[in-house]
Amino acid sequence: MVKLHNEISEFYQYITPNSEDHKSRIETFKLFRKIIKSKWSSWEVKLFGSFPLKTHLPDSDIDLIVFKQTDLAEGKFNEYMTDALLTENKQLHYIQSILIETNFCDEINYVDARVPLIRCKCRKTQIRMDITYIKY
Repeated sequence: MVKLHNEISEFYQYITPNSEDHKSRIETFKLFRKIIKSKWSSWEVKLFGSFPLKTHLPDSDIDLIVFKQTDLAEGKFNEYMTDALLTENKQLHYIQSILIETNFCDEINYVDARVPLIRCKCRKTQIRMDITYIKY
């Protein structure tokens, strides 16, 4: 019984996120967000999935969603209409091209699925990311 208890405790310690892991994931998020905001100031990036819920495993990726906040009251109607004509796929291709241009990722793949996304790994932190875009 003691051996089983010890194995369960060791497994729990292994899958419990540690502070270094947390810092790397937050750094990855901030680096990615900085790239997006430098190119498109009205776009936002949010975390979702297992990381913000603190249910991720040590080798889990982080899930990011990119969207454009529209503020028609500030006279950005023309910019909004231009972006509104672009599909989510085209927006993701723009994001992918910026990630390639900035050398942000070691690996980068566009996945044309029901919910299209970009899968990549941050060069600096080695954290994997799934990035999707929605019209907001």
